[in-house]
Amino acid sequence: MKILFTKKKPLSFKNDDFLEAFENYSSSAESVHISTGYVSVEALQYLLENAKAGALPYLELIIGMHHFDGFTRAQYDCAMSLVAYLEASNRGSASICVSFPYHGKVYAFHKGGKPFAAIVGSSNLSGLLGSRDSINYEVDIVLEEPGKLSELSNFQSNLKDKACKSLSEWEPKRFIENIAIPGAEKLAGKELIDAWSLKTNEEFELPLKPKPKSNLNVCFAAPRGKRPRPWYEFEVIVEKDITNRSGYPRYSTFKVVTDDGWTFDCYTSGTNSKNLQSEGDLTTFGRWVKGRLESAGILRVGELVTPEMLESYGRNSLTLIRTADPGLWLMDFSTKRS
Repeated sequence: MKILFTKKKPLSFKNDDFLEAFENYSSSAESVHISTGYVSVEALQYLLENAKAGALPYLELIIGMHHFDGFTRAQYDCAMSLVAYLEASNRGSASICVSFPYHGKVYAFHKGGKPFAAIVGSSNLSGLLGSRDSINYEVDIVLEEPGKLSELSNFQSNLKDKACKSLSEWEPKRFIENIAIPGAEKLAGKELIDAWSLKTNEEFELPLKPKPKSNLNVCFAAPRGKRPRPWYEFEVIVEKDITNRSGYPRYSTFKVVTDDGWTFDCYTSGTNSKNLQSEGDLTTFGRWVKGRLESAGILRVGELVTPEMLESYGRNSLTLIRTADPGLWLMDFSTKRS
């Protein structure tokens, strides 16, 4: 048995983390069987990309909690893209637990029709994005003992056959709103009202440019290192005639409060402060903007944002509004302004 630890300071261990172990075992597996509670957009994209690349020759996925807690539209669309690929290529299946909320996490690796290793522990599929991107610290164990692996394999088979339904034959009753944006907080009603009560008349209208490999679509630019950029990575490249205007927040970090109640930190950088990005996690800004397009049913995960999509949404810019608090700005992407 091996123990896996998240690699996050201030703790330091030589053990592999979840991602390293998963990629090591899946590289020599003929099939990978995953049963997990929750799935994220990024994790589903990871599975789809690796399946297409041949890194996951055959995949069986069981989703345990979303029948009861609901999918966001983006999660469901991404899950169905994975299902469609697996079924069309005869490379696997995806099921959803409908008998009870299943919250376990089991990742089993098979070869020659039998499991040769399994990871069991606290890591959700989000751990496949790299432990440095995970908010939580996770601990898992690796099992290689044949008897225990046989028990786990039997459990996963029974879970799929007796408690689940094929995802391609299941339909959501509703979609839930994004309940969390990493790096952002949702303000309560009074907090939101108080923030917007500080609004001044000084505004900057920032055009959104759906260029193929920058701005809204910077995720399609060259990868950083070996991994593709996250699909939610996002930035606004602001023209010089706007950043040179008096009052624009040049080369600074500040908090924004959005029209729908999210708050996160942004910063401006680059030549003439042209880059507007979220601080810390470059996907926070993108989750908010792209999430609005997703909720409107206009954009699906993995797609290129186009001018037509923005036209359909009813807005091709966002408004940055100064407040009476120097460290706080308001950000509006509502269609009421168009």
